[in-house]
Amino acid sequence: MTLSHAWASAPANAVARHILGVQVSEPGAAEFLVRPRTGSLTEAEGTVPSVRGPVAVRVRRSGDTHTTTVTVPPNSRAVLEVEIGEADPAAYRVTGPAPGGRGKAEVESFTDLTGTVLRIGPVGSGTTEVVRK
Repeated sequence: MTLSHAWASAPANAVARHILGVQVSEPGAAEFLVRPRTGSLTEAEGTVPSVRGPVAVRVRRSGDTHTTTVTVPPNSRAVLEVEIGEADPAAYRVTGPAPGGRGKAEVESFTDLTGTVLRIGPVGSGTTEVVRK
């Protein structure tokens, strides 16, 4: 099987849409929803193309350390959702730009079938990092 043909590379888009969790949520890729679903993977990293530029996602976990880094292209924004399981939301620190560079991005937590999820944003273009140490 080769990934050089469109029909054979179709499974490759599942990585971007499901594992890295990048979805366009507004017309023209003005906003993205980014919710990595890495399951038991300790590392996942990739770049998803969009009409406004690439969206880069990196997730790393080891022991009690958990880092999710998302880079959003210029002239766009994103809402990030980070699955933290049973961890304490207060143990996470978020650094990154708010849209238009105004203030800090809003952070809230909620619970779904995966456990606790942090919802951050919207965040502006640039790099946002969510870290638990």
